[in-house]
Amino acid sequence: MAKHFSQEDLVKRYLQLREELGAPPKAKEFYTLTGIHQRLIDRAFGKDSFSKLARAAGDEPRGPLTGEAIQDSDLLTRWAHFTRELGHAPTQAEWEHFAQTPSAAWLAKRFGSWAAIPDAFLNFAKDLADWSDVTTLIGRVGSRVQTTAQQSPQAADLIPAVLHGFQKLSQTDGALFEPAVIFALQFLGFYVDDSLGQGSGRNPDGIAYSPANHFALLFDAKSRKDGYSIGTDDRQFREYINARKSKLSSMGYTSISFLVVSSFFNGNNRTSLDRILGETSVPVVLLTAKDLETLIQIRSRCSGAFDLADLIPLLRTPGEVPSAAIDSFATSVQRHYDAVIGRAHGA
Repeated sequence: MAKHFSQEDLVKRYLQLREELGAPPKAKEFYTLTGIHQRLIDRAFGKDSFSKLARAAGDEPRGPLTGEAIQDSDLLTRWAHFTRELGHAPTQAEWEHFAQTPSAAWLAKRFGSWAAIPDAFLNFAKDLADWSDVTTLIGRVGSRVQTTAQQSPQAADLIPAVLHGFQKLSQTDGALFEPAVIFALQFLGFYVDDSLGQGSGRNPDGIAYSPANHFALLFDAKSRKDGYSIGTDDRQFREYINARKSKLSSMGYTSISFLVVSSFFNGNNRTSLDRILGETSVPVVLLTAKDLETLIQIRSRCSGAFDLADLIPLLRTPGEVPSAAIDSFATSVQRHYDAVIGRAHGA
C-alpha cells in the first residue's frame, strides 16, 4: 500500500534525523536516510516542500538561487557542494531528483549547456585549494582538464545514474533490472510499493500508484536477452491481478492496469492479452525498456511540463505501447516545455 505522511509525521522524522546527525539535514540526506521520497513531501507541503519542512521544524533552509542578480560564483558553488555530496558530477536527472535549485534547465541556459558547467567550475576554482577534491572528481588532475564544454550533451546525462545501462539490464540481469524499473516508475511520478517483489510468492514485482488519478499499476520486470512473450505466464498474471483487484478498488483506484517491462516482445501475445482482459477486466500493457528510458529522459529534461495524467492513458490500453506513441508523447511534452520557457524569458 502506498505510504502517506502528514506534515506532523514529516517534521517528527526531520527532527529525529537532525538529532542523529547533530545538524539540520540536507534534502539529499533526508531522502536517502529516511527513505521518504521527495514526492511524499511535496504532497504534504506543496511547492518548495523541503524548505517548508525545514522551516516547520524550526530551521532556516538554504534559500533557492534564482534570478539574474545571482552571480555565477554562487551558482557554481552550489553545484560544487552537490558534486561533493554525490562523489561525481551530477546529471540533470540527479539535480532534479534531489530537488536542487535553481532548476537544471535554468542552470543549463545560464552556462550555455549542462555539459559546460564542469569547465565553468574548473575555471572558477583553478586557484582555490578548497575545491581541489571537486576538481579531481570532475576530471581535472594536475594540469589536465577534461573539456566537457566541447562535448555534445549525451542522452545519458538525462538519466539518473542508477538507471545507466538500463537497456542492457533488460537483457542481462533480472536482479538489477527489477529495482531499476521500480526507480524508473518512481521517477515518473508514481508512488511505488515494492515490498512484494521477487521470492515472496505469487506476487508481481510491485504496485505503482497515482492517487490523484485514481490509477494503480501492477508491474513485472522481465529481463530477457531474446525478448519476452507471455506464454504460460498469463495464468500467473491473472492470479496477480485477482489477488489485488478488489482491494485496490476498495481503496478508490477506479482504473487498474498490469505493466510488463522487458527488452522487447516477441511471439503472439494477443491471445493471452485478450484472455487476461476478459477474465479480469484489467489490461496488460507491454512496454520496452527503450521506451521507458525515453520517458525518463523527457521527464528529466522537461520536468515542469511533464504531467503523469497525460501519460496514464498510454498505460490503460492493452498490448504493446507503440514506440511512435511514446515519441509523440515526448514531443508534446517538449513543445509544452519550450513554450513555457519561451514565455518565461519573454520570447
